[in-house]
Amino acid sequence: MGALRVCVSASAADRLSCAREVVRACAPGTRVLIVGASRGAADDLARHIAASAPATFGLQRLSLTQLAAKTAILTLASAGLTSSTWLGTEAVAARVAFDATRDRSLAYFDAVSRTPGFPRALARTLQELRLAGVRAPQLTPLPLAGPDLADLLERVDASFAAASSADRAELFRAAARTIATSPAADEVVLLDLPFDHAAERELVSALVGSARSTLATIPHGDIESVTYLQSIGGVVETRESIENGDLACLRRFLFTADALPAERELDGSLTLFSAPGEGRESVEIARRILREARHGRHFDEMAILVRSPHSYFGLLEHALTRAGVPAWFDRGTRRPHPAGRAFLALLACAGESLSAARFAEYLSLGQVPAESASRDRTWVAPPDEAVNRVPMTGEEQVVDDESSAMDAAASDTEKVRAGTLQAPWRWEKLLVEAAVIGRDAERWSRRLDGKAKELERQKREAFLDEGGDAKLERITHVLEQLEHLRSFALPIIETLASWPAMKTTPTRIAKPSVVVGSGPATADTSTKPATCS
Repeated sequence: MGALRVCVSASAADRLSCAREVVRACAPGTRVLIVGASRGAADDLARHIAASAPATFGLQRLSLTQLAAKTAILTLASAGLTSSTWLGTEAVAARVAFDATRDRSLAYFDAVSRTPGFPRALARTLQELRLAGVRAPQLTPLPLAGPDLADLLERVDASFAAASSADRAELFRAAARTIATSPAADEVVLLDLPFDHAAERELVSALVGSARSTLATIPHGDIESVTYLQSIGGVVETRESIENGDLACLRRFLFTADALPAERELDGSLTLFSAPGEGRESVEIARRILREARHGRHFDEMAILVRSPHSYFGLLEHALTRAGVPAWFDRGTRRPHPAGRAFLALLACAGESLSAARFAEYLSLGQVPAESASRDRTWVAPPDEAVNRVPMTGEEQVVDDESSAMDAAASDTEKVRAGTLQAPWRWEKLLVEAAVIGRDAERWSRRLDGKAKELERQKREAFLDEGGDAKLERITHVLEQLEHLRSFALPIIETLASWPAMKTTPTRIAKPSVVVGSGPATADTSTKPATCS
């Protein structure tokens, strides 16, 4: 078994710093696997490392479920199995509940087995049992629901076997068997993984045992995870934070039952308050935002994070409107939204003298607005990581041969005409061929006009050449694409060019302020860049 180092810290910044140190210390070309609690967390760490180095090779980042799906695919295929999604698990549970009710084999669950929510609750329960490695004979002696659960679990096992499908538990165990014989990487970083189930621990144990060395970062207070990692040979390294403010104490002692912080004077970076209902709480949050603004903090340096957006959205919008606070609302923090990155690329284009490189970056993100709502929605990729293994981005898709490229160009042209194409693949190439650099809107127009005249000349020459029909058709397509690019890009460039130049005023460095309300995990974190809910 390879060396296992466990970094425990209450500060996420300290844990990420430890992970970056380990990855940067690896020799070039080392196979490094970053496994995060989510794919986005692993991607963020890899991007930060890549941005600080001239070049990086061998970095692979996955969530634990994606690692299991990617690793076990051949093992399952050789056994004639395919991985199932959570929706498939619910479908099996619904079928099992129906069969058990029809056969009158349920006693404890008989009264609720026909209710609409029973299959979903049953799917969660049986999934937990399978992930924990519990078998039906172990449930039979249990009182009350034991015999019913044993019967339902046996039926679920039989249903998955009949469908030649593997659920999440079997997926993890198959991946563990594969990794035990074929190491996934030389160096492994486990980024704040929760080790909740036996199947997940089995996979992690195989991963640690097959790698040369492994780093696991664990938040301070997660005693169960630390105990598990120590049981498989982990050497624990605790990093104590030198900060002693209100927020630092909250991070350090929130999940610690055997220690209390020392009495000291509060610095005001954390405020707890109670309000009689979400409406009053929203008003108090607006008041605290105005208070921070009077102290010199900008509105775009504040954020409101809530756990139940449906309960707070209207109330917060009303309270902030009454207070005159401009706000932007969004839901979810699972992954960076491409529209936000595209907007930042346009802002960078304006800030860098209408840079063509920045505008090409905007085009590459696939956020060109559609003028028509008619979209082909015949198939949508499932969001479940067990089958949507390694999502490909538009930048990773490559056209293999010239004939397929011509077909794609013709298809894209039709979609651009219809206003339904959000990532015109040839526009970036046309910007390069036209030698568009930037500086001002007139230069953009002049460069694109020059490219159009060049293509017109090539079109006339192709018309005079014998056997030049194919070339003439290709040039005609390119001219159409250039015209679509001109009609789309030039108005945007002219708008960006019309913006007044404005110097940013220096922001006073103030202490971060967090306001936590009595509702479900409501917080105003002034260290965030935008206001959202």
